[in-house]
Amino acid sequence: MAVEKKVSKSQVKTTKPKKKIKKIPEGRGIIHGKFSFNNTILDLSKENGDILATVSAGSVDLGNNKKITGTKKATPFMATKVAEEIIRKANEFGIHNVELQVKNIGAGRDTVIRRILEEKSLNVETLIDRTPVRHGGCRPPRAPRK
Repeated sequence: MAVEKKVSKSQVKTTKPKKKIKKIPEGRGIIHGKFSFNNTILDLSKENGDILATVSAGSVDLGNNKKITGTKKATPFMATKVAEEIIRKANEFGIHNVELQVKNIGAGRDTVIRRILEEKSLNVETLIDRTPVRHGGCRPPRAPRK
């Protein structure tokens, strides 16, 4: 008979296996940009819309484990950092031809577009503006009583 030895969870070494990044065979993808007055969010997806990576100004590490909070996330400086991070992720996935879709108006919008367009490793095929436009809009508040 074998003697069973109880081992606590702290004694068992657990190592998470590293996720293997699958390269996209076509090398084509879409970068979705959402720009607000408080944050900049970029998504990298396949052509069919499956999200591969999401980067926001709050998730970008500036070194020394410092992360930006508050309205400082909406600055053009942070927008360039977000753009550089999404470009790095696109290269990891083997994406070279991208379609750039931007939505809303924010402080970092122009800098992100400029940074992605001048990147040598990415070929921007189309640039689409998906900013919603109101047609008539909501009913205005009533006029004040005189």
